[in-house]
Amino acid sequence: MRAKILKMLGDKNKRASSGLPKSKKGKKRKELLIGIALLAVSILYLMGSLQLKYGTLKNPGPGLLPIIIGFFLLFCTSLYFIKLYKGEIKNNIEENNSLNGQIKRQRFIMVYGSFACTLAFPFLLEFFKFIGATTIVTFFLLFVLRPQKIFINLGLAFIMAIISFWIFAILFGVAFPFGFLEELFFKWLW
Repeated sequence: MRAKILKMLGDKNKRASSGLPKSKKGKKRKELLIGIALLAVSILYLMGSLQLKYGTLKNPGPGLLPIIIGFFLLFCTSLYFIKLYKGEIKNNIEENNSLNGQIKRQRFIMVYGSFACTLAFPFLLEFFKFIGATTIVTFFLLFVLRPQKIFINLGLAFIMAIISFWIFAILFGVAFPFGFLEELFFKWLW
């Protein structure tokens, strides 16, 4: 029995030195360290944003939006850390290592498609105004992420554009290039 244990320990040492994947315990520890780091970054972000003047909703200061983002960031990273600590998030490193070329290509399209949509937004803003440009860019972002649901993506993009118009133009008073849709919704919402 002792010889079997020593043999298994010897095999582990050979495996670790040969560059093969670590044990699941090591992966879990690594994920916990990443969770702690994310939690620390969100706490630092929130602490940094609390030093700014936040004003009111009618007259927002430079720190209002960072404080809101900081609270949501802390909330999300706390939930992630709790799930990691309880062990509800499974190790999917083996799945990531076994990705075939098609999935890697889809991820490549997702990343660069999102980047292209973000770069195109300021140029589209001049021609299609705020609601139109936001709807177009959001639709293409959603289409890049989930290409099989075109009509749902279009409806969701339009709703997100209206909500963001309401938040920024009506609530915060940010000036946007107004077109027909913006005037219609500004009169309807205000």
